[in-house]
Amino acid sequence: MKLIIKTIDNIKYEIEYEQYWTVDYLKEIIQEKINIPVTAQRLLYKGSPLPSIMSLSNIPDGSIIHLIRQLETPE
Repeated sequence: MKLIIKTIDNIKYEIEYEQYWTVDYLKEIIQEKINIPVTAQRLLYKGSPLPSIMSLSNIPDGSIIHLIRQLETPE
């Protein structure tokens, strides 16, 4: 199955996924593919944030997930 990850500057990335994946795991895949740290990612589906522990089983094949990069604050 495939998801389209769309950034705020309208760049689209296609990611193959399995329905049993969690949002946390998807963020790890995005970090590997797009090089955005997991801690800086905010994922939205149909305008709502995706909870980290949610599985992707309710997200249909070919859906668009919006990726917003959060600013990382220095410690």
